[in-house]
Amino acid sequence: MEDHQGKLEAFFQAATKQERGDDLTERTADETELTDVKSWHDTSNHRLLQPIKKYSASEVTDTTINESEESKTDEDWGSQRHIDCKNLKRHKILGEGAFGQVWLVSDADEQPYALKVFSKYDLIVEKQVETVLRERHIMSQLSHPFLCQLLSADQDANLIYMLLDFHAGGELYSVIERHQGPLPEKQVVFYTACIADALYYMHGRNIVYRDLKPENVVIDMSGYSVLVDFSYAKRMIGDKVYTLCGTPRFASPEMIEGIGHSFSTDHWSLGILLYEMITGESPFYYEGTDEAALYRSIVEDEYKSPVGASESAVDIISRLLVKDPNGRFGCKGDGEILRHAWFRNFDVVALRNREIQSPWVPFLAHDLDTRYFDNWDDLNDKVEERHPKLLAAEAALFDEF
Repeated sequence: MEDHQGKLEAFFQAATKQERGDDLTERTADETELTDVKSWHDTSNHRLLQPIKKYSASEVTDTTINESEESKTDEDWGSQRHIDCKNLKRHKILGEGAFGQVWLVSDADEQPYALKVFSKYDLIVEKQVETVLRERHIMSQLSHPFLCQLLSADQDANLIYMLLDFHAGGELYSVIERHQGPLPEKQVVFYTACIADALYYMHGRNIVYRDLKPENVVIDMSGYSVLVDFSYAKRMIGDKVYTLCGTPRFASPEMIEGIGHSFSTDHWSLGILLYEMITGESPFYYEGTDEAALYRSIVEDEYKSPVGASESAVDIISRLLVKDPNGRFGCKGDGEILRHAWFRNFDVVALRNREIQSPWVPFLAHDLDTRYFDNWDDLNDKVEERHPKLLAAEAALFDEF
């Protein structure tokens, strides 16, 4: 016990000395961890108002990957088609991350998409090539109504492109900010059900998400929540992985302690997100809290039980925010989360088939309406940036993209 406490104390002290951005830095040197409107006159036929496929009860209850799925290549999944991303019309920046930008673009038929653009030079300098390669590979193997769909991938001498569904309702973070306080519980339970089902699907395919936060959840044009950004997603090979990654206030105790984490780390983050939506506050982070103090609180402190929430909401939060991943809700399978009493009014089959009315539906005036996104017009256009020409060996790093 003393040895464990000593290691934990050393980690806390080291964390205070490190200068970090919004995301957590890597823990190991040898393991780089790696948002629609076609016609407003006929929206009932819009592809994003429809489920990707009609689901049956048997498909919802059995999410495990089988051997034939495991052996499929990206093309076998059939979720992608080639679209020349370089010739799409760019309209507006929807967001920017550490290594890329997301643009609202449209094709010749004025179909809107989201285009994720990365500079190859920046990725090489920041040692993030493997991150993007893995994200592209993982996204190509995912097809679920509450996961952002990779439609096409492309590259040129300087840039790589990932063409995605455009979800016009904006980030869940913005929904929470506009509300300026707790969201109505019926809205929270709806969003949480979508997210929990998306994680259920991913975990059934041995993929852990590892960066659940309101900025990585978007609202589609029919009001459903959709997970985006798979930068830290990883296919599990063994029982655990050890890299500290994601966003600090959503990090699980086991990730912070470095004892190894698995799918339960996503369940912890789901509990944090649920808590923030239903209370308007974070269970462990307060204004002015430094990173080391935040980590210590996550590992050692108890949270304040939500006030004003239903009994079943309080109960599911208490089951998700269990320090020990072996006792945390979902450790026996994600299905037990969706079977909780809080979700008693949700038929997962109907949810996946988009047969349930969402509590809030974005008001959109036209195909390219971005009213629910922040204004990023002050940012430099990464597509127009110029970088040194890559060496042949450097260019070859992107051969598998």
